[in-house]
Amino acid sequence: MSDPLKTWQEKKLYLEEQLAINADFGQKFALRVVLQES
Repeated sequence: MSDPLKTWQEKKLYLEEQLAINADFGQKFALRVVLQES
């Protein structure tokens, strides 16, 4: 595998992990708001 391709794949994996973490945070925050309202 060429180095630029490997670097790109590593960046892609990192971004996907960050998106998953951020989505999870958003879900937790939404759940907290719902619990406070009930």
